[in-house]
Amino acid sequence: MTIQAVQNDNATQSQPVRSWLVSLVGFLLVAEAIFLIVLFPALILLRLWQLPDFSPSQLLPLQQTLQTFRLQLITTPELALQARWATGELQLLPGHAPALIYPFLGVTLLPVSLFFWRGKRYGWTLAVLIQGASLAIALATYFRYEPFYTYLLLFVCAMMAFSLNFHGVKTAFFPLEAVIKEPELEG
Repeated sequence: MTIQAVQNDNATQSQPVRSWLVSLVGFLLVAEAIFLIVLFPALILLRLWQLPDFSPSQLLPLQQTLQTFRLQLITTPELALQARWATGELQLLPGHAPALIYPFLGVTLLPVSLFFWRGKRYGWTLAVLIQGASLAIALATYFRYEPFYTYLLLFVCAMMAFSLNFHGVKTAFFPLEAVIKEPELEG
């Protein structure tokens, strides 16, 4: 065996091998981040298309619309959002106001999924914390308003929380805890 072959063999042995389960969960974290980012704008567009007198030409010219667009939080008997722009106004449903937090969670989840993908321990920890926050907000929204989108959101967040806690995923980030066994009691 040559020196070059031994060096190549040692280099391949020192690189950690990521399991397919960790790669899959990392991909699902990215997909969930995109879902959370798109959720609130999708709810606004859905609400716009449900209005009987709305036409897409009301948003044009787009530059003027974006300059005068204002989103206002209204605390009437229910928490609601009101959007105003140059050619129109939109009152969002009360259950859509809490969905404003999800794009921020999604933007936070994107770099966390990169840390997770690279095998950093804090990537797994932050991903679990974001799943917990998403679940808590979704449950609070469900019990207060019961909007239609919380069913899908609760399902996605719960499945991600379960997948982050699979044994194969958890031991990839915390290998020493898998080796250490609890002492047996004598008696």
